[in-house]
Amino acid sequence: LLTRSKEEGESSHALHKAVADAITKRNPAAARAAMNQLVDRWAVDSLRMISRNKKGASNREMRRRSPNKSVV
Repeated sequence: LLTRSKEEGESSHALHKAVADAITKRNPAAARAAMNQLVDRWAVDSLRMISRNKKGASNREMRRRSPNKSVV
């Protein structure tokens, strides 16, 4: 997923780095915990994007069905 702000990008980078650092240190517990955080973040972001897309699709469908369409 694409990040929407510099802060989200930095946060994502930090989560990925935490996973890589734990693997480099051969610390499986820390790697698993960091990976769980990363996957949880991905899940939340994905659901948010899906929700936005459904709302956008719903709005497009309503405009398509509207008898008062104006052609530009």
